[in-house]
Amino acid sequence: MKRQLSWRFNNEERFSDYIEKYQLDRISAIVGKTFLNNTSIREKKADFGDHDGTLRVDICVEAKEGGFIIIENQYNKTNHDHFGKLFTYATMLGSEDKAVTDAVWIVERVREEHFNAVNSINDLLKKKGIDFRIWLLVASLTENGLDLNCEENEDTVELRFPAKSDFFVRGTKEYDDPEHKAELDEFMPMLMNYVSDELVEWKSPSRAPSTPHCIGVRSNRTVSYDFNIPFRVKEKRIKVEARFNDEFYKNWIENNWEVLTGQLNEELLGYIEQYSIKYEITKSYVKIAGIVKADITNEAKWSSYIEQTVDLVRVISVICGKVERF
Repeated sequence: MKRQLSWRFNNEERFSDYIEKYQLDRISAIVGKTFLNNTSIREKKADFGDHDGTLRVDICVEAKEGGFIIIENQYNKTNHDHFGKLFTYATMLGSEDKAVTDAVWIVERVREEHFNAVNSINDLLKKKGIDFRIWLLVASLTENGLDLNCEENEDTVELRFPAKSDFFVRGTKEYDDPEHKAELDEFMPMLMNYVSDELVEWKSPSRAPSTPHCIGVRSNRTVSYDFNIPFRVKEKRIKVEARFNDEFYKNWIENNWEVLTGQLNEELLGYIEQYSIKYEITKSYVKIAGIVKADITNEAKWSSYIEQTVDLVRVISVICGKVERF
């Protein structure tokens, strides 16, 4: 099954726009609550304690019966991050006077473990008499939705309860193929944001058109190299490449790499060893590249992989700066 939502809507914000405009009545019927007119809020900030202000639910709407309904949209398959967000937002957005009574989780594919967890939690809450429920819904494009020439309307997307055919199964081609791997579509935007913060004077990172499992970062042309960050899921690595395409640099780096590295301080030399940083000559480029060992399927280590990748970007930037000064 192709990732239809990203194909039709490009990004989750636009998909949330669509849900708010065309699907609230459908969601209202599913949860059995009447949504009050003009109470829908997009990206509602969860104000609580001393946090960085990044906790924002996709859609929050007030019900006639009392309380709030929150809606969290997610491309691809269910993950632990969004599962946790449902409870975090429900706690932070509710109050003694008006609690969050329903959390709607809209996805394309479902991990069976999340399906079972949602059902178990709902059963437990019901037995305890707690007025809170999670609604796990699958979104798929209809025939009209698959036609990009058709304008968006109520019939563009079908919302329904998960069936076994919606379960995401490990070991299938969809899971193993690096270019169609759901983990990349979840992990890559996160890394892009951090790389953007690190390279503030560069053009925003983007997915390389020819290789979906690769981030490209172009300079503003005040420096002579671009960054390329390809993923290799089967090889379990993230590579960071600074690519010079000028023939002068190609020759200089090849002839002076040992001289250059001999002038680096102990800390930088440690990074060179840690990330196996070296130069590579290709037909079009000379690259200064390093590797982060990373199994993207291990979501528990995503924060560590991001930190190491950004660290590697910093180190290679310093080395490239020394190249330019020669």
